[in-house]
Amino acid sequence: MDSTEGLAEHTQLSNWRTHPFNTWSFVNVEALVPGGTIHRAGPVTSFDPTTPLDLEAIRLDSGKSAAEAIADSHTDALVILDDGQLCNELYFGYNHRDTRHLLFSVTKSVTGLLAGILVDEGLLDPSRNVASYVPELLHSAWGEASVRQVLDMAVSVDFDEDYLTPDGLLAQYRVAMEWNPPTCFPFKGGLYSFLPLLKAGPAAPGSVLHYASPTADVLGWVLERASGEKIPELLSTRLWGKLGAQQDAWITIDAEGCSRTAGGLCATALDLARFGEMVRHKGAAQGKEVVPALWIEDILQSGNRETWQQSDLYSLFGSGHYRSQWYMPDQIPGAMIAIGIHGQWLFVDSKRQVTIAKLSSQPLPEDDQLNAQNLELCDKLAAALASRR
Repeated sequence: MDSTEGLAEHTQLSNWRTHPFNTWSFVNVEALVPGGTIHRAGPVTSFDPTTPLDLEAIRLDSGKSAAEAIADSHTDALVILDDGQLCNELYFGYNHRDTRHLLFSVTKSVTGLLAGILVDEGLLDPSRNVASYVPELLHSAWGEASVRQVLDMAVSVDFDEDYLTPDGLLAQYRVAMEWNPPTCFPFKGGLYSFLPLLKAGPAAPGSVLHYASPTADVLGWVLERASGEKIPELLSTRLWGKLGAQQDAWITIDAEGCSRTAGGLCATALDLARFGEMVRHKGAAQGKEVVPALWIEDILQSGNRETWQQSDLYSLFGSGHYRSQWYMPDQIPGAMIAIGIHGQWLFVDSKRQVTIAKLSSQPLPEDDQLNAQNLELCDKLAAALASRR
């Protein structure tokens, strides 16, 4: 079998996130994992075309052209918007304009904005204790944490997010969410059963920036309890249905009915760009507020820079801050960035009026070299657009 032949027939739950099977599975998640629809509604937001960037002419510091960087980072789809106009739209492999692609941890950033909507509605209080919304988590890692600390990943969890570890809690976590077969690491139940079992790490809540995906799943659980609604309904009525999206989105859901708000959202590249444009417009889409502008402003201006500097994020971005599930690196002032493993990026640059959605099937979940290249690529593309105006 070559790199593409028969992938659909040979892809299964045990290999779907490995290369080359992920080139097919990331756009066919619904054939492998259970889930539910997040509905679009209303008129579609359209983008007028503008002159495309010459991707061969834009150079990274390494000497590579932007086109080369796009190719060697296993890009599946790339959408570049210049002040709301469609500049470049590229698809590769199994991807096309109507294809939903797994967003992985970009889902966290979507969930972070959903939280802001519920805060504005008076349904969610970030200062309240997590266990006051979800009593099942009282004796877990999040038992003494506030909702704000969960939003900011400021909770120490005894959980090692090494994506290449074949066993331990991470393996059980994947079984619980139904992303892996039980094999040698069975876990009975879904995330609602698994999350309360995770214990606190050594640091007090609020004193660290500990990126742990289960913390984002806890956030989704809190939002459900605060609102009395399930995640697909919340996203449909509060967010996705107001974007002017062209396609329904979709999210993985386990056997207990828990939506994977840490990484299970699937959407088209164009709709992800529409979501990014809403962020760039301070939470507004089609002339109406979707996310409170104050919540977007808080993401841009708040966050703990000291804990960022002490975390793994410093090695990628340098100085910056993390707030409500979004990255804000100081080297690109005004940029809000959402990142998922295997090369999923949403880059929103309000100062240069640029939005970039990049979906990929990189072989490794985490690749420091490609992460740095993807960040530079987005920065160079935004600079090229700003300089030609």
